[in-house]
Formats: sequence, C-alpha cells, structure tokens
Amino acid sequence: MANCPHCNYKLRFWHIKAECPSCGVNIPNYNWEERLEQDADIAEAALKKFRLKVAAIKSTLFGSAVRIVRFIMTFVPLIIFPLPFIKFALYIPFPREPKSYSLINIAMGIVKEYNIKAIINTLNTTYFKVPAAVILASLILVAVAVLFGVLNFVFMLTSSFSMKNTKSIFCCAVSTLAFLALLIMLLVFKANVLSAYADIIHFGLGPAIYIGLALFITNLTLNIIIHPSLKRQRKEHFSL
Repeated sequence: MANCPHCNYKLRFWHIKAECPSCGVNIPNYNWEERLEQDADIAEAALKKFRLKVAAIKSTLFGSAVRIVRFIMTFVPLIIFPLPFIKFALYIPFPREPKSYSLINIAMGIVKEYNIKAIINTLNTTYFKVPAAVILASLILVAVAVLFGVLNFVFMLTSSFSMKNTKSIFCCAVSTLAFLALLIMLLVFKANVLSAYADIIHFGLGPAIYIGLALFITNLTLNIIIHPSLKRQRKEHFSL
C-alpha cells in the first residue's frame, strides 16, 4: 500500500477516506499546485521531443533537393517488375518461340507453374546441372535484391526519427551487389556456357536487369552523398 505524502504514514486497504488517518491532510489534493507544475513540465518536455522528431523526419526525407530525390528514387526500382527481365525458350520436346519474362511473370510462375523441387533435383544430373544452378542462383539473388530494397524503404522511414541512414546504405549496397552478381553470372553463362546448350536452350537478357542495377547504384550513391550532412545535422538537432 501507499504512504501519506505529508507524514509518510503507511496506509492500509481499509483506509478509504480521502484524509490521512494520522495527520488529516487531504491526500488527493495534497500539494496539487506543485504536482500540476510537474505535469506541465513533463508535458512540455514530451511536446518538445515530439516536435524534434517531426522536424527530424521532415528534414531527413525532404530537407534538401538531394534528399527529396533519394525519397523518390526509393520507389523507382519498382518499375523493373513489369519490364522484360530475360528472354528464354526451351526447345524440348519441340521447338518454340523465345518469350520475354518479367519479374512479375517469374514470380507468378513460381507460385503457379514452376516446380522448384524439380529444378533442385536437376542439380544431380550431368547435362543440366549448370543451367539448373544458374536458375536457382538467379532466383536467390533477385530475392535478396528485392528483400533489401523493401528493407531500405522501411529503414529510410524508421531511421528518419533519429536522422540516420546507415541501414539504408547497407541495404542499398546489398541490393546493388546482388544485382551486379546476377548480371555478371548471367553474362558469363551466356558467353561461355550457353553454347553447349544452343540446340535446346535460347537465353537472352532483357532491359530490366540493366535498369535495375543502375537504379540500385543510384540509390546507393544518393544515400552515401547525404550521409555526412545527416550526421552533422543530427548532432546539431538533438543537442537543442
């Protein structure tokens, strides 16, 4: 149980009156002016902290032309999803025309048509081991790039409260490296390996992979550019 704020008398559960049984002071109204001032000070401090957070968000996201461009460019990589990503055809059991596939087509195919388990089992074969490995590695790298692209957006918003962008730089770097590794792997596969499968596989790269890499590099560059100014401004802002 609580104590009387005036005489520190230990109150029991049967003491239901507003007055202290020892000194008679009205407990709910005791020193109410001082407590009101304390509550006002607490509310003022909380309001100041809230205003600093709002100002930090606005400045981090829209405080300069470069920061506005960075905010917009975070969404721009979404345009690669409907664009042609690869051009592919499998000439068995009979020839067919090469068809362009976007990331949306590939994602829907994974959900509805493609048998990932069969592709994994193909890794144990002799002839199709390399194409199967390239397919699986490509899917993993694309998934990593997309995942960290989404995380970049999340961290850009959540880290704006504290005027930081280190996590965004990391996410952009991972997405960029994943797309770069994907492009290099597919170019090497097309130049050096695909000739062995020319009679049964047609494979080409669409514009989406080049555009995606350029956009991820742009996002990474913008985050690196604004990092020093954010760091400097954070020290000034939260020292107020």
